[in-house]
Amino acid sequence: MSYDYIDTKYLNLLSGQLEQFKRKNDNLWNFRCPYCGDSQKDKTKARGYVFQKEGSYIYKCHNCGQGANLSNLVKYVNPNLHKEYVLEKFKGGKQANTGVTNTYFKPKPKVEKKELKGLKRISQLPHDHPAKKWVEKRQIPTDQHYRLYYAPKFYEFASQFKEFKTGHDEPRLIIPFLDVDGNLIAFQGRAFGKSE
Repeated sequence: MSYDYIDTKYLNLLSGQLEQFKRKNDNLWNFRCPYCGDSQKDKTKARGYVFQKEGSYIYKCHNCGQGANLSNLVKYVNPNLHKEYVLEKFKGGKQANTGVTNTYFKPKPKVEKKELKGLKRISQLPHDHPAKKWVEKRQIPTDQHYRLYYAPKFYEFASQFKEFKTGHDEPRLIIPFLDVDGNLIAFQGRAFGKSE
């Protein structure tokens, strides 16, 4: 995966938190400065810019003079999104310009957690399976299908964690939430149709 693609992806994910955000051209974005807030008198002024310089994306405000690499900008505006950004940048094995020093993130092994045993990964399902079709329709990259699971009887699966009163069980997509050590801390059961 291209590092330009990752940078652009995370800048776009951040865009909802940046006032007056607009893309000027392929390698230039403009918005109100999140550091100084830009002009207090004129709310239409946007003097913060992200641009590419020597293969890296740089932020510069032409009001307060604040400068940062893209990683530090993402970290300042949204620390949680920054964690995802750093992991995705390091996933390919390249220590890119992320603002993190002396840190090594190794990719998590593709192991099944004991709580998820008995469930099939979406990557293991046949291409005509309704759950696989649902995931593909939402354009989730195929190299990420191993992270998602299919529970043919969701309430039966979930009852190992919490007692549920159910009459009719149903299939659901299981989206696990893992901590930094890869331990299951929560999961979401995504219904495929109308559901309670």
